[in-house]
Amino acid sequence: MAKFSIVLFAAFALTAVLAAPKKATEKTQLEQLAEQVQTVANDFSATLQKNLPDSKDVTKAIATQSQEFAHNVENIVKKLETEIESNKGKTDDVLKQVSQKVTETLSSLQQLTGPEATAKANELKTQLDANFKTVAAEFEKLGKTVQPNLEQAGDTVGTFAKGVLDDFLKAAQTFQNQIQTTVSKH
Repeated sequence: MAKFSIVLFAAFALTAVLAAPKKATEKTQLEQLAEQVQTVANDFSATLQKNLPDSKDVTKAIATQSQEFAHNVENIVKKLETEIESNKGKTDDVLKQVSQKVTETLSSLQQLTGPEATAKANELKTQLDANFKTVAAEFEKLGKTVQPNLEQAGDTVGTFAKGVLDDFLKAAQTFQNQIQTTVSKH
């Protein structure tokens, strides 16, 4: 019985040693981009939560950068609408949902930066933070939802989704950098 136990233990040990280690599931490029979008949104939120000076320069910079960000988001929405038209039946629902939510947020951003944008910096910060997080969440949703459908939809949708996420990241990082630069001057 002891010999049998030793043989069994040796076989188990040999199996454990020779077993190939399982690779950790690697994240796809879209999933990595979606995570970057969320990170940028969190960083942006942290920047806005800092005690920004309530000066005319800072308020003006926030309003100006909000307009530029809204313009960039508007361009992304146009790309989304074009992609919806060219990929009918493949990922319609996802693209339409993202497009609608981002369009609503764009409208909110445009109101925020309109001629009545004489509000205090704190009010602008709160609204910007909410809008920014909404757009980031929708683009993260786009990345996560499109990934499983890539085989069905083809590479064009994946390339498009990557482009949209890249565009958003660039716009968001530019926005954040401009606000930080303006604040550091004060």
